Amino acid sequence: MSIRTVHRRISALLDRAQVSTRLHLGWHAAQHGWLDGYGSAAGSATSRGGAD
Repeated sequence: MSIRTVHRRISALLDRAQVSTRLHLGWHAAQHGWLDGYGSAAGSATSRGGAD
């Protein structure tokens, strides 16, 4: 995949999420279930097996 294609796809995702940075895009993707195994509950300690 060319770097131009990667830039174009990231730009489309930024527009779709209505965010301006890749960091915010990552947060948005995790919060909205765009990533396998992540969702709105992914940040809780119990879903990751953390301490109570």
